[in-house]
Amino acid sequence: MVWGIVTSETPDSDKEICDYDFAKASIKKWSDEQLAKTTAAGQDPSLGNMRVMHQLTIGGKAIKLEYKDSAKQVWVGSEPANDEVWHLLKGGFLTSHSIGGSYA
Repeated sequence: MVWGIVTSETPDSDKEICDYDFAKASIKKWSDEQLAKTTAAGQDPSLGNMRVMHQLTIGGKAIKLEYKDSAKQVWVGSEPANDEVWHLLKGGFLTSHSIGGSYA
């Protein structure tokens, strides 16, 4: 499992700040929907897909989410899709998480 911060209510590299409460509710809704879909289809549970660098390449799936309210952070535990993605993570080629979506 790979752990990382999905979002935090602190300025990012573009000096933008994500609203923690909105992000938490949105991520929870998304992950609940993904879990319902995968379990209903008889698949292994997934809290959501993860892609490599905003591309269509599958990077893995979210398998655990932690909401750290006091720090205003959302952490994700993910399972890499394959050995190639694990190599990119372990080698430092992929270094962070980035969520897509629109701003609130």
